[in-house]
Amino acid sequence: MIRDIKAVFSVKKGSLIVTFTTIVAIALIGTIIALIIGANDADVKKTIISVIGIMIISIYIFMTCFFRVILHSDETAKGIMFGMTRRKFFGLGRLFDAAEVIVLCIFECFFIGDLGAGFIVKTGIIVFALALWAQGLAGNSITRYGKAAYIVYYVLLMLLLIGGPRLISMSGSGSKIMGSFTSFMIGTTNQPAMWAAIIGLAIAGALVDWFTYRTIPVNQVPM
Repeated sequence: MIRDIKAVFSVKKGSLIVTFTTIVAIALIGTIIALIIGANDADVKKTIISVIGIMIISIYIFMTCFFRVILHSDETAKGIMFGMTRRKFFGLGRLFDAAEVIVLCIFECFFIGDLGAGFIVKTGIIVFALALWAQGLAGNSITRYGKAAYIVYYVLLMLLLIGGPRLISMSGSGSKIMGSFTSFMIGTTNQPAMWAAIIGLAIAGALVDWFTYRTIPVNQVPM
């Protein structure tokens, strides 16, 4: 087992270094700016640090959706060299992804801790779920079909990111959606249903990731 964990870490090491180097760099630069601009104003400093925390989450999601799906495909192919079964490589890989998100949540406690542990944990689960869906729908498709799959995924994602807000704005329901999301993330009502929805999203993502992963041709992933 230790050998397998070391092997998966070796495969994912490049992705981890890029991700956390980027996040730490942004955090350091943002914190220095906050200290300089808000040197004589605690509220300004606090606001800037909170904004940096939100930026870190946003950048992590951006990297997950656009950059890490390519690395995921590369990691899947490299897993062949270590002789692990498909199920073991998948399971250990997802555990590494979960550990990465947990570290991110702990890191974020410094920036957006005032929003409460519930908000941070919910955000972490949602980010983990998005990673699973991105890996399942895009990463595994890239492994199987090549760059053409990434181009299709990229175009569809850009249409969603650009067209989605425009449709919401045209419908005039933007404030209502934002209010519902805020209530969902930091509200105190109907929490069991909220937690069930978030966890369900992650479980569904894991199933999609696994089912698309296990259908990749045998000569491309470890059996």
